Amino acid sequence: MKARFDAREQQRNKRRSPYDRSYFMIAACMVQLTPKAGLDLLHSESGTPEETRARRLLIGRGTACVGGAKDVEVDPAQFRAYVAESVYSWIVAAKNKSSLIS
Repeated sequence: MKARFDAREQQRNKRRSPYDRSYFMIAACMVQLTPKAGLDLLHSESGTPEETRARRLLIGRGTACVGGAKDVEVDPAQFRAYVAESVYSWIVAAKNKSSLIS
């Protein structure tokens, strides 16, 4: 699955700015390490304690994705958008499709 994800994102990443590519790949790494937290974040309402818990779990368990940094701060709305894109991309790769829209 990781190979399918990487192949799909290699094409998409060509159109991203370096910052955008880096942020996406970090979020994707965190989602890969703790997929349930990624889904929990997306199933929660923005600004709720549930969203905060899921975001903290993703970041806390994803320190390897940010070079071991301990103090990682993100804009909650921006992080949520990158997590949503990452979750979608991982699901597409898992289902071995080009899109979830048939």
